[in-house]
Amino acid sequence: MSVIPQDILDTEYLGQEKEVNKIEPLVSVVTTTYNQEKYIGECLDSILMQKTNFPVELIIGEDGSSDLTREICMEYADRNPDKIRLFLRTPKQKMEVRGRKTFHYNFFNSIKNSRGRYCAICEGDDFWTDVNKLQYQVDFLERNEQFSLHYHQCEVVNEGMTNKRSYQSVQEPKSFRLEHTLHKKQGITLSIMFRKHEVDFDEFESLIRVCDVGDWPLELSLLHHGRMGYLDPRQMGTYRRNPGGVTVSEKTNRIRFLESRLDVMSRLKEISSEKEKEMIDRILGLIELELLLNRPRSIGKTLQGVSQLGRYYLSGNSDLKRSDLHFTARKIVNRMAHRLKRKYT
Repeated sequence: MSVIPQDILDTEYLGQEKEVNKIEPLVSVVTTTYNQEKYIGECLDSILMQKTNFPVELIIGEDGSSDLTREICMEYADRNPDKIRLFLRTPKQKMEVRGRKTFHYNFFNSIKNSRGRYCAICEGDDFWTDVNKLQYQVDFLERNEQFSLHYHQCEVVNEGMTNKRSYQSVQEPKSFRLEHTLHKKQGITLSIMFRKHEVDFDEFESLIRVCDVGDWPLELSLLHHGRMGYLDPRQMGTYRRNPGGVTVSEKTNRIRFLESRLDVMSRLKEISSEKEKEMIDRILGLIELELLLNRPRSIGKTLQGVSQLGRYYLSGNSDLKRSDLHFTARKIVNRMAHRLKRKYT
């Protein structure tokens, strides 16, 4: 694993003698941005409007935009030297995942640059809607040491703000562990607050280097080794789903998405306990099962794979039959059978 040079990590716009560098922040807010000139101002304003009884620093990682995003970030940093630490990334500062350049370097190092006990994230095209969001989350984590991270409910909108819905149908608070996150990411990035000291950055970097998205490896790292997360129904932010976003792009290539999950699970298994490895093996089987459905291959090989994996995951094991994994496996097998019947009969 490559070591990131400290001089790159410590390079800040306007240097290190700014007022913000003289405080000891309880919370660091991390904002990464690229080509978001239409949205970045609203994002930064929603962070700067936060009302807290503790010091906050805002880390902005600007990833070499070709529009006016960089200039806007510099203007905000010029006006707020007591609050903002701006890092201007270069085109060479990229992390590759399976031969494709990603924004992971900026995301990973912006978090690493932070100094707070707690860290919150709001990406450049999202924004917060509650001025007490940070205070609310800090108060919760201070009272509840058993949780590594806190998510809250968010509104999802399209680019024109004309189609609005809740991110998840969460009516009551709920806690979750690693086994839930292995199956599905539990919260949305703009709503997270986590304990920074509980991030194993070697482990985090190991996972992010094989994943198409950056936030899921962070969640996995925080919940690894038995810790818990919390999902709160209080709505305090807005997630902008736009046609050029990463989420839309990853869904246009289901195979790449599944292969990325397979790589992450395989890497996580290498650093897990025996109990965790058993859970991860089940997830790996489910991913392989769905890859059988999506990859072009002969009908014989597909049916053989369905038969082998289906027998394992739909076995009589009572613990497995009660689990979400069993339900998911049955759903995938049924869907595969339906598609195969439609295609070959």
